Amino acid sequence: RDSVASRGLGDVYKRQFLTSFSNALFAGNIKNDDGSFPYLVVFSDFAEPGTLPQAWEPRPENSAGRRDLAEGQDEIVVGSVFRDTLIVRKRNSAVSFRFVGGQFVYQRRVITAEIACINKHAVANSDLFQLCVSDNDIFITEGQMHRSVVKNRTKEWFFSNLNKGQLGKVFVLHNSFDNEVWICAPFGNSEFCNKALIWNYSEDTFTTLSLIHISEPTRRYAIS
Repeated sequence: RDSVASRGLGDVYKRQFLTSFSNALFAGNIKNDDGSFPYLVVFSDFAEPGTLPQAWEPRPENSAGRRDLAEGQDEIVVGSVFRDTLIVRKRNSAVSFRFVGGQFVYQRRVITAEIACINKHAVANSDLFQLCVSDNDIFITEGQMHRSVVKNRTKEWFFSNLNKGQLGKVFVLHNSFDNEVWICAPFGNSEFCNKALIWNYSEDTFTTLSLIHISEPTRRYAIS
């Protein structure tokens, strides 16, 4: 079992993501002894900063809950906090959660029903935007609308050379010091990330670098 390191999560053995948001913990795409629930998001009761939540089971006296994001029948990929929202990205869509209090605790809203996210590492946040990589474009959002940031020739070069059989290896890193986002990907027949497409968002320019076979997200760049 891949046990979630949180007291009280109980029947959740595996999950696609676990993240803190609004003094609670959120988990999504759940697997347990009852089966697989690829559209399910669960969230805990509130906890004091630095402590673990005491309850995940929804009850009248707490703020825990569950939300089924079955619209579109596309499974949950990742949840990532951007500003005052949690953006849950699915295979072909994205849903935001915002704390509103009261009976429903969180307001849920579909922010796109068309933008895919290829894996849980293909998302990065800055103070200005959240960036995600789909199987045919690179998008940013400020919390509502999405727009492409990669120009036609660069887009064609990147996605025509991307190893489509290794999309799970693509990952994104935000380099805030240089105002850059690195999109690291396996090109050609490589099973590891051997190229980085680097977007300088302050200048809106792209550069590329060769990498030495990186298999997972890391902040130690191996450049050739």
